[in-house]
Amino acid sequence: MAAGIDDPTRAAIRAGTFDDPALSAADRAVGQFTAAVTAGPAVSGELFDTVRAQLSAREIVELLQVLGYYWMLGRISTVLDIEPTESYETYRDRFLDN
Repeated sequence: MAAGIDDPTRAAIRAGTFDDPALSAADRAVGQFTAAVTAGPAVSGELFDTVRAQLSAREIVELLQVLGYYWMLGRISTVLDIEPTESYETYRDRFLDN
């Protein structure tokens, strides 16, 4: 279990099956919200109500900030054709295992 995520949850996230019963209600809401936010500029009122039932207003704003940051980073990397140069293992060995 890496970063506190069990294997069934990781598999559902990887597959993009955010309605999977292996996910908690909060994970389903966050997954569906994340998919909708990254797919288009707006989410339905129903989906917003679903995520609002699971997260506080502050948590929703923080989630949107994280999504926006990584979307922006991905867009800059794609447009400028920047490839990642180091693997997580290299980073971990250099900075985390010391």
